[in-house]
Amino acid sequence: MKLTDDNEEVTMNGTREVETAEEEISSPCSLVIEAFPVKRSIIVGYALTSKKIKSFLQPKLEGLARNKGILFVAIDQNRPLSEQGPFDIVLHKQIGKEWRRILEEFRLAHPDVTVLDPPDAILHLRNRQSMLQCVADMNLSDSYGRVGVPKQLVIKRDASSIPEAVNKAGLRLPLVAKPLVADGSAKSHELSLAYDQHALLKLEPPLVLQEFVNHGGVLFKVYIVGEAIRVVRRFSLPDVSRRELSEAAGVFRFPRVSCAAASADDADLDPNIAGKIFFIATDMAKIFLVAINNVLILVAELPPRPLLERLAKELRRGLHHTNEEQEKIILNPNFEDGLNNWTGRACKIVLHESMDGGKIVPLSGKVFAAATQRKDTWNGIQQEISGRFQRKRVYEVTAVVRIFGNNVTSATVQATLWVLNANQREQYIVIANVQATDKNWVELKGKFVIHGSPSRVILYLEGPPSGSDILLNSLVVKHAKRNRPSPPPFYENPGFGVNIVENSEVVNGATQPWFTLGNCKLSVGQGAPRTLPPMARDTLGPHKPLSGNYILVTNRTQTWMGPAQMITEKLKLFLTYQVSAWVKIGVGVSGSSMSPQNVNIALSVDNQWVNGGQIEVTVGDTWHEIGGSFRLEKQPQNVMVYVQGPAAGIDLMIAALQIFPVDRRERVRCLKRQVDQVRKRDIVLKFSGLDEDSFDLFPYIVKVKQTYNSFPVGTCINRTDIDNEDFVDFFTKNFNWAVFGNELKWYSTEAERGKVNYQDADDMLDLCIGNNINVRGHCIFWEVESTVQPWVRQLNKTDLMNAVQKRLTNLLTRYKGKFKHYDVNNEMLHGSFYQDKLGKGVRALMFNIAHKLDPSPLLFVNDYHVEDGDDTRSSPEKYIKLVLDLEAQGATVGGIGIQGHIDSPVGAIVCSALDKLSVLGRPIWFTELDVSSSNEYVRGEDLEVMLWEAFAHPAVEGIMLWGFWELSMSRENANLVEGEGEVNEAGKRFLEVKQEWLSHAYGIINDESEFTFKGYHGTYAVEICTPAGIVLKTFVVEKGDTPLIISIDLSSL
Repeated sequence: MKLTDDNEEVTMNGTREVETAEEEISSPCSLVIEAFPVKRSIIVGYALTSKKIKSFLQPKLEGLARNKGILFVAIDQNRPLSEQGPFDIVLHKQIGKEWRRILEEFRLAHPDVTVLDPPDAILHLRNRQSMLQCVADMNLSDSYGRVGVPKQLVIKRDASSIPEAVNKAGLRLPLVAKPLVADGSAKSHELSLAYDQHALLKLEPPLVLQEFVNHGGVLFKVYIVGEAIRVVRRFSLPDVSRRELSEAAGVFRFPRVSCAAASADDADLDPNIAGKIFFIATDMAKIFLVAINNVLILVAELPPRPLLERLAKELRRGLHHTNEEQEKIILNPNFEDGLNNWTGRACKIVLHESMDGGKIVPLSGKVFAAATQRKDTWNGIQQEISGRFQRKRVYEVTAVVRIFGNNVTSATVQATLWVLNANQREQYIVIANVQATDKNWVELKGKFVIHGSPSRVILYLEGPPSGSDILLNSLVVKHAKRNRPSPPPFYENPGFGVNIVENSEVVNGATQPWFTLGNCKLSVGQGAPRTLPPMARDTLGPHKPLSGNYILVTNRTQTWMGPAQMITEKLKLFLTYQVSAWVKIGVGVSGSSMSPQNVNIALSVDNQWVNGGQIEVTVGDTWHEIGGSFRLEKQPQNVMVYVQGPAAGIDLMIAALQIFPVDRRERVRCLKRQVDQVRKRDIVLKFSGLDEDSFDLFPYIVKVKQTYNSFPVGTCINRTDIDNEDFVDFFTKNFNWAVFGNELKWYSTEAERGKVNYQDADDMLDLCIGNNINVRGHCIFWEVESTVQPWVRQLNKTDLMNAVQKRLTNLLTRYKGKFKHYDVNNEMLHGSFYQDKLGKGVRALMFNIAHKLDPSPLLFVNDYHVEDGDDTRSSPEKYIKLVLDLEAQGATVGGIGIQGHIDSPVGAIVCSALDKLSVLGRPIWFTELDVSSSNEYVRGEDLEVMLWEAFAHPAVEGIMLWGFWELSMSRENANLVEGEGEVNEAGKRFLEVKQEWLSHAYGIINDESEFTFKGYHGTYAVEICTPAGIVLKTFVVEKGDTPLIISIDLSSL
């Protein structure tokens, strides 16, 4: 009996079809016997010196290797290498041109044998100059520490020239001398420390001279094997004090400083033994022994793991040891091997050379695959990639796709990862999507990263409606290389504050260069405000009076009709522009709408609409301020500014339209002065127990350092993020609040009716509580209908009310006292699902029930586009009205949530919204802040603007970022940390701002036994240097309007 697997090939109508349904085996008598293969040992041939054999091939190592199926076999160097073996690995520690030639010939003849190390790969490591250049060229983040090369000089010959060369290079004594050649010989491990110019003459070129850097007498040796990283400590040259530098002279030699006998790891266990085994027969022995004993106490912490991983990655790149070419994530990517490794996801897949009578042929190669007989949108073609990827590594997916059949001419095709985690938790990761057609092949491109260690991973294509086929020509997955960031933009003559709109005040009754969109008419009126609109005035400062003229637009027969002007040549890339104007609408023709009307200042950028600000106005005598902002990051061909919006027949009036670039850095400088008043408190350290005799002779020095700022700065996290220890490390170090992206939302905790699962939320909450991080609850309900799960949408009124009350009870009782905030009903300005179904009172009811079930958290409203002038539905005025309406119905609104998904922020516009909302007297939080720019420096500037604007406003009590890690955010070009852990330029700016929000002070105790300063709220450490010793204290600064007095008693000294 022939048994077939799930991928049996069947010939049918000239095509090959793969049946994905399992075939039932009906014969119980069939028996298949498999012979278990004998596992072959891995043979390691070694060519080592006798000294290396003695030190390396210890019996314990050979025994351990044998147990793991690894056998060591000596290579006879008197016989041709090609006649020996067979070997799986050749391990060598030999030098010389002849040996290198032998190895190269062997590698050519046996490409499948691994040679450790290939001579050509390590050639430049044998020269310390080129070796250290690899270190100098590494692209490392500063967030976990720095790795670099001290200032150095190469001397290849003539020792007599060393002093002059040292002086010319500006190197400072003492200098470490290292042999230029690092060939593994005993001599290549010798180091010398030269203290004076005369000592330099005693050195023996060729060598590398480096300025000596005190490093605690310990060095770290980092071993990298595959993905494994091992760090050991070794005793190194001792630190050199200023006194030693002034007294010591000559050259001191240190043989084999980093050898295993000098292990600082062993020394941690027994300092006395360590001192004995590290014997140096020089006059420096005593000094070095003292340094050893000091080091044993002071040096214990290994370099942080993220730094080591980044170091390993950069070394592989610099040494060309990456195995990206050998990485095969997708097997048979072009279908050259038929449909092997591919299956259908609940559908059939077929291989074609052409379709539709020859109209569809491969874009490349000879064949393509089709996922056919699809019955649902998630059906498609798939391949399992389990075990073929590395966790925490960013991959790029490129697929060539199109669609066919069922009269579907255009549809979204999406690449998705299905991930089954070790705890059987399923996860779906959207990689990318593209609008595919039945006319042409298109490229689908995106990236993904897997943070954890899942048991299974499947990549598949999905998306089009049932009945239509997904065609796939090729699909490739490869490591996504990090592109070097673009430099910060250079603005030559940026013209900050200069209006680029011509004739904005329509002087002398002329409207040129304005023109009309459509057949409306332009004329000039008089009677507009003669002052700048407030937001523009906040940015520009004092300004001469305006003309009072305005453009009157009549005979409007379409909403888009209005005045326009070309501004293409006046715009500069990456500059942020503020938009400002006065607008008003008239009655217009008989029968025109009298309801509130939307007015929009827009830009047409190569025929694409860009929002420059919107406002809702009513017919009347009042002028209204309209404001917004924008930025261009790609060079356009044509840019037109125009004003549009009111219904046909309504007259439109525009005055003082201004578009000008904003000096955001100047704004930040002003905000920093404001922050001193808003966020700092006067602090008085009052000392007692001073020694009056010594106090008159010696000043008591005070050093104050803030270690923690208590102002809430948090971030959004997702369940999959916390499987990545690097993510967790950055998160716990830099944030004191958190919010869950989706894991607390109703569609996540109860996707199917009655199947409630809080496991993800529990895991995340445990992490936060364990790290003293407060958490916002987002969200109990979401008012936008498209975000409501299908089973809830289908409920009748009675069942829906019961489900709402049950959701409140389950959530609020389960987590009682654990969440500090809740967003009760998300985005009520943009949706009305529950209100439409259950009546207006249901919104207040949600607040009231939530407060009754758990009185401790603040209950928030939360919405977007409140702060940027982009959306008339969520203006500050409408937000205020929403809160007042809720409170009128008895709801207890504890806080105002501004999401903060903002583009090209301008401080004056953001501040205006905050000022308006502050009249409610409720704490304001930015709850989902993110900014986006393709240039990391501009992105960092955007974020800095928002951080300082919020921090400087007294009504704002917290800031939550909507993520920080690449591929864990909802917006592109918004991340602060790259997918593999490198802090980018925007992230560096964020960390710099965080450092600026720490107060430090230095000085002496005054005659009144006090030390005073102003500092941010949070935790402080103070060090008092007295004649009797150093006193260390900590204290906490809470919010307060009066000076905080901290009493410190020094009498115990």
